[in-house]
Amino acid sequence: MSFFGSEPVTSATAVFIPPFAGDQPAVHPILEGTIVVTVHGDARKFSFGFQLKDKLDTTGQHLVEVDSLGWTGPLAEGTVPYTVKGSFHSNYVAHITVKGSNHSIKVPVTRVLSAAPNTAQEAFA
Repeated sequence: MSFFGSEPVTSATAVFIPPFAGDQPAVHPILEGTIVVTVHGDARKFSFGFQLKDKLDTTGQHLVEVDSLGWTGPLAEGTVPYTVKGSFHSNYVAHITVKGSNHSIKVPVTRVLSAAPNTAQEAFA
């Protein structure tokens, strides 16, 4: 039997990408955009369906926390590495917290300020 819950986290990165109009940043590139979060961890064997769940601040405009979740079971000895990526509409924030079953990590958010759309697309790869 499988159960859904928090997964262990070993590292994470976060990149803020402003929207682009052609080859130019949007009018307010610091205020609005997408934060792409990548989380790495070692989950118990037979874990699957990894996903990230966002938590916004009280205004609903700033990403403040991301939970790493997944299905586990049946339980077995050992772990398997996993990587999960999610993108979240948010205003820019300097850092976010990534929560896992083992601990929470404060992750700085890197800004992509280049006007080249390909640079932004690389963050989604």
